[in-house]
Amino acid sequence: MSSWEMGFIAYCKMILHAAKYPHSAVNGLLLGTQGRVTQCIPLFHLNLSLQPISEAALYMVSHYCSENDLKIIGYYYAPEIRANLKNARDSSEKRPICKGMRMVEKIAENNDGNCLLIVLDSKEVSGECHTTIPWTVYTSSSESNDFTKRKDNPVTVLPSENNTEIDIGTSAVLSARLFTRLVDMDDHLNDMMSHPDWTNSCLDHDILSIC
Repeated sequence: MSSWEMGFIAYCKMILHAAKYPHSAVNGLLLGTQGRVTQCIPLFHLNLSLQPISEAALYMVSHYCSENDLKIIGYYYAPEIRANLKNARDSSEKRPICKGMRMVEKIAENNDGNCLLIVLDSKEVSGECHTTIPWTVYTSSSESNDFTKRKDNPVTVLPSENNTEIDIGTSAVLSARLFTRLVDMDDHLNDMMSHPDWTNSCLDHDILSIC
């Protein structure tokens, strides 16, 4: 895909995941239809490299998608803040610098080679607000099995349903510390009784109530 759209809630949940665990790498899945991201599922802040747990999470999210007419179309990753120093030095590299590339390649394989990969800059989202979209975008296509680092920004974040501007809305959800309510797959698998809502549907409502 040459360009993508991302819903405001999906964007906020990526940012909130990175903000909740600034000293850990985090990852997650982007759901929607081809070219449009409508949902975000935060995965891990502890077990990014454990294949059995990743496969279990993929199965759960795939089942959720089948029940909601969605597809897994992308992946996001935010390194721990210390790793961002090295990433800044390696920013000229064309290959993505992130954990979970096996999962990313699986997503592309299931989507005729198409996959959106977003690498967030954790240090820019660990504070209460930001004014720029802190990410690097890579895309793959059916014509190439490799990921291309995009010099442009092919992802357009859509305003909230209340037409709140992106920067104002993101600042609001961070200032409200909504990241404390976010549940990722690590949280869910560690304590399913306390953290049953791994889709964060309740958080969706909290974001819309603020923005």
